Amino acid sequence: MLEGKEHMYDLRVVQMYIKLGKVTPEEYQKYLDSLDDSASASTETETRFVPTFASRQG
Repeated sequence: MLEGKEHMYDLRVVQMYIKLGKVTPEEYQKYLDSLDDSASASTETETRFVPTFASRQG
């Protein structure tokens, strides 16, 4: 469907493309709606954050 334009819908750059007029908000929404819901394939994990060496220096 969006072959060749997928990079324009990357979350990190899509707002820039919308401001430049290369992507419309409607096109972006259509792209989001076309994505598969893969929530059923996910697993819950427990993440533990630990301080790094750099954060202990101050």
